[in-house]
Amino acid sequence: MTTALKAGCRYCGGEPFSGGYDPLALMSGTHRVSFMCEPCAREHIRYLREKWPGFGDVGMTREQMSRVHASDIPAVFRGVDEHMKEWVADRDSK
Repeated sequence: MTTALKAGCRYCGGEPFSGGYDPLALMSGTHRVSFMCEPCAREHIRYLREKWPGFGDVGMTREQMSRVHASDIPAVFRGVDEHMKEWVADRDSK
């Protein structure tokens, strides 16, 4: 945990804002903690909500949850990871 905090945001190295287990690592059986800075965390959840409306909301409906479970979850998490790397590169190039 301390090492992950010191590393900062997993996408840009910025100041840690939120964190937890890396979902891609969990899917492969590895328990790896990582953190994101506030801008990356906001973009990360925005992307996931675009793919899975209601994701992360307390009031997520059963229908919304069913859509998440029916989707290719690993593909969505790989997609968000790729998107974040591109998003940070674009943001940093401005």
